Amino acid sequence: MAITPLTDSPTVEEMLTPYRDTIGGDYKGYRGHIYRVLSYALGLLGPDHPKRRDVEAALVFHDIGMWTDGELAYLDPSIAEARRADAAHGYGLDLALVEAAIQWHHKITPYKGPGAEVVNAVRRADWVDATQSKFRMGFSKSDVAAVEGAIANAGFHDTLQRLAGDLNGGNRIGGLMRVLRRVYKLYGARTAPAFPPHRPHGQLRAVLAWETPGDMQLSSSWGITWMLRTGKGRPA
Repeated sequence: MAITPLTDSPTVEEMLTPYRDTIGGDYKGYRGHIYRVLSYALGLLGPDHPKRRDVEAALVFHDIGMWTDGELAYLDPSIAEARRADAAHGYGLDLALVEAAIQWHHKITPYKGPGAEVVNAVRRADWVDATQSKFRMGFSKSDVAAVEGAIANAGFHDTLQRLAGDLNGGNRIGGLMRVLRRVYKLYGARTAPAFPPHRPHGQLRAVLAWETPGDMQLSSSWGITWMLRTGKGRPA
């Protein structure tokens, strides 16, 4: 795969600019995140992919519910905002594909539903940037360095840390758990990990199938240390 850092797109600017005031001081950081993820996704799909406009739209809206709705469980609000904007502005999007890309962009194992090529490209690309390239998802170090060098972080990952507390009544740890449950979908209500009361920052352990074998440690952008044992087993 060949990665070309993308720093401007008419589609992204058309769809994102109306939210400048809503996103406020976080706008530059979120915009940069969109372009870094877009660069990786189109590195997988190719710059002339027929669904490129839908990819760009999905990325504009994929996290936007944190600002439009003030919600850490932002997947459904983000999808709703994409649908509202499409209806209001006549973008003509493939809304089923945009919705799938948003809904599953933090899925840990490969997505196997309709539009899997696009959804998995977005998913892999977002994992690279969300983890600050701790998971490169098959991209080379040089490609990641080129993208990160061309598109400033502008405090995006610090913003995620801040919002985890701000959008959860100041309880950042509770906010992180909400994100893990509702966005990363890492565990359900019946399997939520029981952290020792004296170690609220305890490790969350999950045995998962991944796309490559080996043991990995991820210090996530949300401040939780995940120990992920990967291999060839069935997806969780």
